[in-house]
Amino acid sequence: MRYVVLVKPPDDHPGFVRIMGTFDKREKAETLCQRIRDAVEEVDELSEDYAGYAYVLPVEPPRVRTALRWAMKGE
Repeated sequence: MRYVVLVKPPDDHPGFVRIMGTFDKREKAETLCQRIRDAVEEVDELSEDYAGYAYVLPVEPPRVRTALRWAMKGE
């Protein structure tokens, strides 16, 4: 299994994200994710208007049926 860190900007389009990675170990992805969150919180203390989010996600193998269900129904 591979992992990526997904970073979403504050007030942008809901589907707009940047993917950082890939990582072969979840711990490495979690470390980067936590560093990003810590940096955001440090800046956020100075300004209430700034916020960002970071998440760790597993990279799924390419499957058309899974992708189609996600694209059509969000499941």
